[in-house]
Amino acid sequence: MRDLTNEILELIRRTSSSLPPDVEKRLRESIEKEEPGSAARGALETILKNIDLSRANSTPICQDTGTPIFYVHYPLGWSTIKLKAQIRACDGRSHQTVLYATECCGCHL
Repeated sequence: MRDLTNEILELIRRTSSSLPPDVEKRLRESIEKEEPGSAARGALETILKNIDLSRANSTPICQDTGTPIFYVHYPLGWSTIKLKAQIRACDGRSHQTVLYATECCGCHL
């Protein structure tokens, strides 16, 4: 089994620093529906600024929204001990992300 540590870290980086395009589009559309100077518009402006900064700096969009959890499905025959060790190697570098390793028994996700 090859070392997947870098791929795991890249997964965490991408999911922490960017939003799906449709979600971002809706946020940008929503700001136009709010009154200038309103608390709602101010909150949306802050969120959108944070999204832009996160993308530019490759940093988490928001650090107080909880702990991201990923379920990792892997092929039959992979070593769970080695995979879990690689996931644990990301600890401390992944902004408290939790990854669960679960064996994929030929299912298609």
